[in-house]
Amino acid sequence: MINSKCIVLLFSLFLLTSCGVSNKSSVKNKKWLEGKWTGIGYQTDLQEASQWTIALDIEKGNYNISYPSLYCAGKWKLTKYSEDQATFTELIENNTTTCIKNGTIILTKIDETRILYSYFYNDGINNDGKKAAAFSTLEKQ
Repeated sequence: MINSKCIVLLFSLFLLTSCGVSNKSSVKNKKWLEGKWTGIGYQTDLQEASQWTIALDIEKGNYNISYPSLYCAGKWKLTKYSEDQATFTELIENNTTTCIKNGTIILTKIDETRILYSYFYNDGINNDGKKAAAFSTLEKQ
């Protein structure tokens, strides 16, 4: 009888301690996002071809974005995350006359030094938000 109580207690402790392990691994996995990333963005929804520079700086949970050739800059808020993909809401704070203030960005990990950048409108005016309006491959600096 005592042995079965000990076994149940030990099993319960094992279950409780193993629950915390997954949280540490998910924080560790976000490291693929950290760093400075740059690339050329390509607009897909305009009549004329359009391209512009992208500079993304991710450090300690801060997501700062700039589009230097458009003179726009802002911040991203992480809304969804997995081991190889992250979704953000973009808020442009500088030069909203050239750049749209709100958008949705999806970053997809290609490998340790490259990520795929996909931009979707969030404004309900330009399109339905289901088709990417711009894309890029960003490289880690």
